[in-house]
Amino acid sequence: MKRREIHGKEEQAREKGEFLEALRLAAEALIAYQEEGDYLGFAEVLQSQMLTLRHLYEKTGFRPYLNYALNSAKAAVEIAEEKGDKSGLVMPYHGIGKTYETMGNYEEAVKWHEKAAAVVDQLPSMHNREGYKAEIVGHLYSARLMTGDRSAYDRFLEQIERLKNSDESKFNKDAWLSGMYMSAAEGLYKLGEKEKAEVQMTQAKEIIDGNPELKLRREQWEKLARSFR
Repeated sequence: MKRREIHGKEEQAREKGEFLEALRLAAEALIAYQEEGDYLGFAEVLQSQMLTLRHLYEKTGFRPYLNYALNSAKAAVEIAEEKGDKSGLVMPYHGIGKTYETMGNYEEAVKWHEKAAAVVDQLPSMHNREGYKAEIVGHLYSARLMTGDRSAYDRFLEQIERLKNSDESKFNKDAWLSGMYMSAAEGLYKLGEKEKAEVQMTQAKEIIDGNPELKLRREQWEKLARSFR
């Protein structure tokens, strides 16, 4: 099995909630990339592994998963920096930012999302898509919103529209849009704008209900909805 195929299966397993299988495939992909001398591919798997570890934390509440996730993404940054390839920095910068969001450290998350947004146009060709750029830059504004910066909300909505108008795959678009609406809801709720937060949650749920593949997102939506009660 080719390294990219293994990597793809790892990401599919993660989105299905098959976390043990995802970690097994990540290890297999790491070895495949190593054998080919593909350093940036190796770094991409570390970034992808980080996502699985964050999901495991969300499911179990076991905080060491977050520490492992953070170190995995930072290792990906080190590899890209050593190779002098800025295209390999965007995704791990983004991943570190998302991990700090999960930790509740939004000030630190903003710093890493700013790094990702600054080089977002240098994404590797296979990832250099308007929809993915919107998801990356959107996290910068959602993190700022969570710090109490209300002015970030309108900029965040611009990225939501950018993603809506992209030709991203249905699964990615639905997963990212629903996640962005949920992030908007969380930020608005924190600012005391509960009615607007409910509108965003409704928009997220409509997308989730229309796509049975979004199993993880549904669980995340239900958890966030409970926190608003």
